[in-house]
Amino acid sequence: MTVVDEISDNCISGLNSNSSMPLLVNDKVSSLIRNYFQRAQQFQISEEIINSYCNQENVPREMALLQMEEVKRFVCVRAAIDGPARNGIFKIGMSGPVDLFWHTFLLYSPAYFDFCEHVCGFYIQHSPNPASMGKEEEVTRLHNLFDCYEAAFGHEPPKHIWCIDREEINARLKS
Repeated sequence: MTVVDEISDNCISGLNSNSSMPLLVNDKVSSLIRNYFQRAQQFQISEEIINSYCNQENVPREMALLQMEEVKRFVCVRAAIDGPARNGIFKIGMSGPVDLFWHTFLLYSPAYFDFCEHVCGFYIQHSPNPASMGKEEEVTRLHNLFDCYEAAFGHEPPKHIWCIDREEINARLKS
């Protein structure tokens, strides 16, 4: 077991294991997210990946670079909260254009694997929301993302990049 695994296990062990329950984020988890993000900032995502995303999604380069930085933040939150998630249970949700950039990054498997190894020492899984997932769980996972993000970075995910905010998350329950 690596030091990173021990830190992750310690942080995760104190969190609610039910993916449909809100998380209570502590300072230790916030610190781990920031530590991962420092490592993520050192990793250069290739121009090929950025250009591929811009071309596929018709996104201006400047916005793609902002979304890339938000993918790094998301992966750090996912790593700290869900760890390797070998059981396929996730507590952190994802939505919007930042998710699209993440999907592009995932397609470049060797680069994505190297990124995960560099940031946290293990592969960060991706799994679509199961068809059986209710709206309540989807909303809880997104709120968990927002709570962890805000605790670690001092603000919510920027709406102009993520194209979602808490009001829109809550509106999903009513639709």
